[in-house]
Amino acid sequence: MKKKYFLILLLSISFFSFSQDLKENMNFNIIENYINNKEVNLSVDLIDESKEMNPSINIFDPIEGQIFDETTTAVNISYDILDFPSFTPGADGYVRYSVRENDGDYTVRDIEITDATFSLSVESGTNYEVTIELVDASRNPFSPAILASVNFSVAEGTGNPSIIITSLKSGETLSPITTEVEVNYEIKDFPAFTPGSDGFVKYTVWKNGDQIISKDDFIDIIFDATSGNYSVDVELLNNSKEPFSPRILTSSSFFIQDGYRVVNSLEELGSSDRGAFYELINEVTITYDTKNDQDQKYIQDNTAGFLIDDQNEILITNYKVGDAIIGLKGQYVEDATGKKFIPVEEPTDIISSENVVAPKQLTLKELSENIQVYQSQRVTVENVSFDIADGVMKFDSSVSKNYVISNGEDKMNFRLEFDGLDLEGTIIPQGTFDITGIATISSTASKGNSNGFHNILALELKGIVAGVEENTIDGFNVFPNPVTKNKTFIVTSSSFTKKKVFISNVLGKEVYTKNISGINNEINVQRLDTGVYFLRVIESGRTATRKLLIK
Repeated sequence: MKKKYFLILLLSISFFSFSQDLKENMNFNIIENYINNKEVNLSVDLIDESKEMNPSINIFDPIEGQIFDETTTAVNISYDILDFPSFTPGADGYVRYSVRENDGDYTVRDIEITDATFSLSVESGTNYEVTIELVDASRNPFSPAILASVNFSVAEGTGNPSIIITSLKSGETLSPITTEVEVNYEIKDFPAFTPGSDGFVKYTVWKNGDQIISKDDFIDIIFDATSGNYSVDVELLNNSKEPFSPRILTSSSFFIQDGYRVVNSLEELGSSDRGAFYELINEVTITYDTKNDQDQKYIQDNTAGFLIDDQNEILITNYKVGDAIIGLKGQYVEDATGKKFIPVEEPTDIISSENVVAPKQLTLKELSENIQVYQSQRVTVENVSFDIADGVMKFDSSVSKNYVISNGEDKMNFRLEFDGLDLEGTIIPQGTFDITGIATISSTASKGNSNGFHNILALELKGIVAGVEENTIDGFNVFPNPVTKNKTFIVTSSSFTKKKVFISNVLGKEVYTKNISGINNEINVQRLDTGVYFLRVIESGRTATRKLLIK
């Protein structure tokens, strides 16, 4: 908030002697009441223009850590937008909120909230984390992100007996290959009741408005199903198969999709309805395998990128980075961490392998301002540096996963998201670099990511390419660079000593090696595609490197 200074000025002003210079030099508003030869008291609001405003969100209700009574079914979330006078929800952008229950996954609930208070349905015995974020009129996050979070909980119920359906959740969409549905439920605050010995579970199923099943002697609820709209009632009965008083029942509804919706590209997929099931009929290439416990892989085509989230272990084939596949079938979801594809069937085929997806060459500003466009894609940001590099500090994901990189006032996180990288324990390099990685959206759902900057996920150390070239070989030079026409270039040195030439692509994979000797050696790279490569030459234990551009 800008500082205000209040000054009461007692001015004796003559209308005819009020100087033009005074008017031009005063940087504040004056309500002029010129009365000849009369003294006037003026209250002047001086504004400190030297301090910039930092837009933010303040969630003032509920308060952090608040515990609600077990009977609470809805909680009002109230917030203020601070230091952002040019933003009006609904006119200049929108408010998106995400919810995480009991440390589970985040789900984006809404992106068009315009009121300063909204209601969230809650259940007893549940912990909630709600994140509110401002997005612009195109529904893109601001940079840096403008968001805030609050944690609260609803006490465990100790009152009247109840039954809740834990899955399927109401409103859920099931895949077209669904042939059997299982409804899971939980009995709360009724320790004297065990289904099968103290009573029964009755369930009734409607499909497209017609009752199709009604059974009252089951503990497990499993039934055959095909495409259509369903609703399920579940009720507890006593040993005489009569309802309790008051009745103990609940209901849920779901939808089984009739066939996959066909999409031609990842861009088309990302513009489609969330929660529905799709088949990608054109090829996509695997660009990175996280090897984490959710079996997440990044895919990309020539239009967009996506994250495959295969925690159900549907993709049993040993897919590798560089594999191009067609026929992916699954569900499109989006949460606070971005767009995801959850597979439900194996792809049709691997049509080729060892493909290289060239990264988009971007400035840090271009990437951060267009993160929705480039999310989950391989990118190279140019001329950036690590803010905390001091020649001693090392990459250590046990201490921090976020390492801020910057170019002027533009900043992002270089993020050590996954295990097994060769960055661990290496010194954070000083200087200016071109950095290659996977672009991802900032979210508090990413543990430890609290600064609001968007991310570049580290791929490997070879993906960090020094802007200042290393050279310990006397007389070393490379020309021409960029390489054009016949795709040949010359490597020079002052010694006839044997040397070894290595060329790697932006993935760090060696694509060319050659043993040479002499002071001038011609290197032919006709078989390499156009793009950015990295040349390394070793001579008698000394090394020289260059970034090599093939046109």
